[in-house]
Amino acid sequence: MASDTVSNRIEAENLEGQTLVRRFTDKLPGKSTLELATISVQHAQDAAEKQMFEARARALYKDDEKE
Repeated sequence: MASDTVSNRIEAENLEGQTLVRRFTDKLPGKSTLELATISVQHAQDAAEKQMFEARARALYKDDEKE
């Protein structure tokens, strides 16, 4: 039970960190090589997360069809 609380807190802190990074990245003007690289990495991570989400959704949909 305590490990669930710790796990939930860690997950919440992780999401807060991701939100902070997202806000920072969204405000970068992309004028320097470092800014452009940071923006590029964020776009790549977004694409990977989207693919994982879509794969999970397809898997859930297929499981529902089998039942």
